[in-house]
Amino acid sequence: MLWGTMVFFLVAIAAAKLPRPRIVLIASVIAIGVELFRLVHFPWLDAFRLTLPGALLLGRVFSVWNMVVYGAGIGLGVGLDRSLLRRTQ
Repeated sequence: MLWGTMVFFLVAIAAAKLPRPRIVLIASVIAIGVELFRLVHFPWLDAFRLTLPGALLLGRVFSVWNMVVYGAGIGLGVGLDRSLLRRTQ
């Protein structure tokens, strides 16, 4: 869930001028793309996934539930973003 939230905020920072729905779409595509990328197996890629950076960046195993949790994390990011915007205005 935290990973999905992080992706949302990284996209929001990198593309601050985009409307929030577009940021949510981009973050969702990135999260789903990374999860689907786990279905790709090459010896060098599997070896990288066994390292700590590889596990944190790419993960080790594919799970549909991860995509659901990433969506919840992105939703959490949207909620936090709205809350922070209200406080600053």
